[in-house]
Amino acid sequence: MLEAYIRAFRRLKRDINRQRWSPLTKDGAPYKPLLLLTVIDQISQSV
Repeated sequence: MLEAYIRAFRRLKRDINRQRWSPLTKDGAPYKPLLLLTVIDQISQSV
């Protein structure tokens, strides 16, 4: 089950622009994965 989530997170489309994002974020916007992790965390805390 965890493997399926890992694959899904790897396939997320992120804003990739080397002028806007640093190599620390692998030249991509970090907010989509972080937003999803936050939502999952909030759901798991409310159950």
